[in-house]
Amino acid sequence: MDNSVSAEDRLKVHELCKSYLGGKWAECRYFNADDDLNPKAVKLLAQMLAKFHRLDVPIPKDNTKNTMKMLFEEWLGPEDILSFKEGVVYEEIQKQKLQAFKEMDLLAEMAWLRQVVVDLNSPVVFSHNDLNRRNILVVKGDENNNQNLDLYLIDFDWSKYMYRGADLGDYFANWCQQELDFGGNDFPDDQQMLPFIDAYIAEMSLLCDDSYDKRDINSRETLLKESKQKANQRGKPNILCRTELSQQQILRSRMSGKSHENIL
Repeated sequence: MDNSVSAEDRLKVHELCKSYLGGKWAECRYFNADDDLNPKAVKLLAQMLAKFHRLDVPIPKDNTKNTMKMLFEEWLGPEDILSFKEGVVYEEIQKQKLQAFKEMDLLAEMAWLRQVVVDLNSPVVFSHNDLNRRNILVVKGDENNNQNLDLYLIDFDWSKYMYRGADLGDYFANWCQQELDFGGNDFPDDQQMLPFIDAYIAEMSLLCDDSYDKRDINSRETLLKESKQKANQRGKPNILCRTELSQQQILRSRMSGKSHENIL
């Protein structure tokens, strides 16, 4: 298959993405933990993500295998694996007495996780693929007036067609974390995840048809499962790619959505 993209199609992609940028960056701040507890902000973000996932972008739509290979094979190179087995990473794990890391075969877990992600058969949609706090901007204004609240997504260099759960997992992996990148707090439970999931399903039902939420593939249970597995996918390759791990950095990975009490 010819995966080349014409200049005309590149321009279409540029125009589609530009519509999400807005022009008020100077008046924005990053999405934060308080926003995760604000029903208005959660609903707006879920609606925006649903609209993003419904975009029909003229780029290859069957590239998930290459993306999975990049995440699970190329992102974690031979030097990183060797460091985990007997190098700097291994020594740091022993030094800090990180029991979970000493007992688990993380490479085997990654192989298992890769297969689980594929077996979920999650719908492939146009995804942001880097939905961290720095890429979700909140328009400043009256902080006490939700009516003035507005959001922008930015930074589309990783955007491509990918499994639906990729963006959902990114969002929940950062849910209520005080840090901009990762964090040491617990992964949200199902009840904490449902406001976002329900708003996403409701918006997709409006954008698609009334039968959207009647299909098992679009149920609450399925989206919860996709979100959790994709959050795991985001965490594990990043853990082992670090060549110098401190205890705090390992905690921030929040393996499998666990808190630091469960890791040590």
